[in-house]
Amino acid sequence: DIGVTGVQTCALPIWLTDQIEDRQDRQGKIGGGVAIFVRNGLQYIERKDLQNKNEAIWIQINCTRCKPLVVGCLHRPPNTPIDGFLEQFNDSLSKIDSSYSEIILGDFNIDFLNSKETNANSERRKLKGITDLYDLKQLINSPTRITVNSKTLIDLIFTNIKHKVVDSGSKDFGLGDHSMVYCVVKSGLIKVPPRVIEFRSFRSYNKKSFIKDLKNVPWHVAFNDTSDLDSCVLTWNKLFLDVAEEHAPTKTRKMRGRPIPWMNSEIATLMRDRDYHLKKAKGNKVNYHWKQYQSLRNKVNREIKNPNQNIIVI
Repeated sequence: DIGVTGVQTCALPIWLTDQIEDRQDRQGKIGGGVAIFVRNGLQYIERKDLQNKNEAIWIQINCTRCKPLVVGCLHRPPNTPIDGFLEQFNDSLSKIDSSYSEIILGDFNIDFLNSKETNANSERRKLKGITDLYDLKQLINSPTRITVNSKTLIDLIFTNIKHKVVDSGSKDFGLGDHSMVYCVVKSGLIKVPPRVIEFRSFRSYNKKSFIKDLKNVPWHVAFNDTSDLDSCVLTWNKLFLDVAEEHAPTKTRKMRGRPIPWMNSEIATLMRDRDYHLKKAKGNKVNYHWKQYQSLRNKVNREIKNPNQNIIVI
């Protein structure tokens, strides 16, 4: 997974020296500014074409088997005119390829909680109008700045890949009056080559016919030279396997390269029983099968979530 975390620099006691060049400082004033920390190993480029007068920084992360992911971190100081900020924000979004994944986060200083203040509602509608235009959904629902007299949701995360977000929210670390907002996004996995397994097919196997052919095998040939035990075993094995190959031939099959980590033989059996009763329930609508299906479905879910189960990959 790719974890994308946004932190408002004004809420944290972090100071960067001039030696760190890949950042976006607030011009003409000490403090403020934004930065993005990228984990070692992730390939990314800075999207300077998206930068403008807003206090923002943009990068593009390129991962194997994934669409490019554009991440933007923004901060709107409270005294910045809202119309000018939104105009610049819209200009940046318009330059992003519509097929790319996007995550934009930061301190917008626009309250997304229901508010009685007319100005707050107007600013929220203006910002939402722009994000709706680019199919961006807002992930954070709880207040991110709480004071003695107020609660506001001004630290926001917008994304057009909400279906890939496995976790999001806010954390309070006590380093400032803002909570840290974050989201975790599923990333593409490198495809593992399939495993080739060998097995015997019993599709046409007939027990009586197999036993009959075994009785007709000239087993005495295996014991022509009893002084060489290895030779006897090899001959006996060949006689037996020739018959076995005729009744249950050896075949190969490709299996998924990456094993399912939560699957074991017990869960697999429960899933088969669950699916059997679901099929029966849909076919004849007997109440017994519906009850059995619901009971097995719940049991499968419990077993999958059980952290103490012994995992045996099958």
